[in-house]
Amino acid sequence: MIQKYITAILRDQFNLFFRYGFTDIPSVLTMNVDSEIDKSILEIFSRLTPFYDESHYIILEFETTLDLSKEQILKIEIQDLVKIYPLSKLASATIKQSRIDSRIKIEEPKFEHLLFDIELMFRRKNLLRSVKALWKICDIESEPDELFNKIGIDNLLKGIEYRKKGLKANMIREGNYWSYLIAYDSYNLNFPSSTLGHFYDAGEVFAYSNNQETFVGSKYYNFLESLNAKNPNLTLQEIIKYLEISDEISAYRNKATNNELKEYLISPIFLLLKEDLRKESELSKTKLNKKDYLLKVGGENFKAALVLLAAFFGFDKFYDAYYDKMNLRFFTAFRETKPSKKEEENRQEMVKKEIPKEKVEESISAANVLSLTINPVEMKTVSEPVNDYHQIILSALKSKGSCSLTDLAKELKAKKGKGKITKEDVRLILKDLEGIE
Repeated sequence: MIQKYITAILRDQFNLFFRYGFTDIPSVLTMNVDSEIDKSILEIFSRLTPFYDESHYIILEFETTLDLSKEQILKIEIQDLVKIYPLSKLASATIKQSRIDSRIKIEEPKFEHLLFDIELMFRRKNLLRSVKALWKICDIESEPDELFNKIGIDNLLKGIEYRKKGLKANMIREGNYWSYLIAYDSYNLNFPSSTLGHFYDAGEVFAYSNNQETFVGSKYYNFLESLNAKNPNLTLQEIIKYLEISDEISAYRNKATNNELKEYLISPIFLLLKEDLRKESELSKTKLNKKDYLLKVGGENFKAALVLLAAFFGFDKFYDAYYDKMNLRFFTAFRETKPSKKEEENRQEMVKKEIPKEKVEESISAANVLSLTINPVEMKTVSEPVNDYHQIILSALKSKGSCSLTDLAKELKAKKGKGKITKEDVRLILKDLEGIE
């Protein structure tokens, strides 16, 4: 029976589809038209790579007799295609201006009302990936989940939405503090241009979040003015020290601490780094290159500021430095490195848990073969086998006298018939057996 389906594909894929008359589409990216259409489209886009231009993807409606429940890949012929929808009016205009065949009819963008939700979904993914990149760049081992919960990802996304709409922080009413901060841009020319100036800006954001026009004239403003008069070139560490110990601004500290987050410290650190990153295209030339100092001085406040930076700039700003840090194997600059102690411990712990369940996933490697022998004199002292793996290894050694780790891995695979086993897995199994050389 013929069924109508929808899917979303890149325009580049559509061009090849049109040129060669067919295309393959995973069934997970295809939904029945009779289902909840809006929900289906959002589900499809949740499985796609994010875009930065809404004209990159088009939505296709097609007919086929293929059964979605039985086919993982659907081969769609050009004659199966019924309608082509752009994501928006802007996308439609862009597509029509491109060198598209004049015979192709582009439908009205009937799903444009979903564009905001699609973009929001992609922004969320982008933010999380951006945080992951900054964590790697700054060698932070702790997980950011607690900070996500305290700050609120939705608050950050709301701030990004404000910026996209051109809504300034002083124009927001009844918003969340972090939304104000993301939307904020410094424009007060009377604030110092030094590190201390970012603390002025943080005071201004605090005022906006409390529906005040400015913090100028407040106790905190006067406190910063006195610091600036004494030494306008105070370091970040010195300023933080003054803020933390001064009784004069204790009320401000209390009000600007919410959900265990010190807004009065996180905000200026974020604003300082934001300004720096705007000026420099290379992260190695920014203050992030002094991450050890910032971690020492800022601690958890610095980590929270990184989450804000990730939201503000997105993954695009950090992926170059992130990829260099990842030491990607397909890069020309790739260098062989030994896994860190923690990485090795995690791997071994995973193997220990998986081997008894016969679910080892690592492939067998023939490289770096090491020989193992069992000493006949010590044969009697070899530990009793505690599982099938031990029994198979002992039997192989007794019959052959000498086996490589690779041979033992193959022997285990042949006898057990499930999973894949590496030389490292064999080493772990042998640790429980005495008398093996």
